[in-house]
Amino acid sequence: MKIYKLPLLAEAQDNGVYRLGSEELHTDGVDLAYGRLRPKEAARPVAIAPGREGVVCVIKGRISVKCGRSVFAVSTGEAFHAAPGASFTFENPGEAEAVYLIAGGQAGARRQEAAAASPQKTVQGETTAPCEETVYDITRDDTDTVD
Repeated sequence: MKIYKLPLLAEAQDNGVYRLGSEELHTDGVDLAYGRLRPKEAARPVAIAPGREGVVCVIKGRISVKCGRSVFAVSTGEAFHAAPGASFTFENPGEAEAVYLIAGGQAGARRQEAAAASPQKTVQGETTAPCEETVYDITRDDTDTVD
């Protein structure tokens, strides 16, 4: 078993993101991305690969997430599901560093079929599902829908 010091590994990357994936883990079943956003950092593109899906969890700070016409905030301890091929833009509106994890894995057959039926586009060399035309209903487990 190997222990990975994710904050140090992310700090060494130009984009502040370290992906623990198939190369290190010798598996295609799961991956983990650890990302750090500096205070006031804006417009970081994040894409989920086709055939994969993930859960994005904020572990420090607050992140503003833009997907198509939807913009929502995710704070420490909150998470959301990222469908196969989804693309987002993350921003840190705060004065302190924000940190997030994306735990990913192979998408189930239903999710893959739904993603395959959606039109595709390219973002930074990766094919992703379009978010531009989608408006998401954002809900929290303890409140009504957030506009």
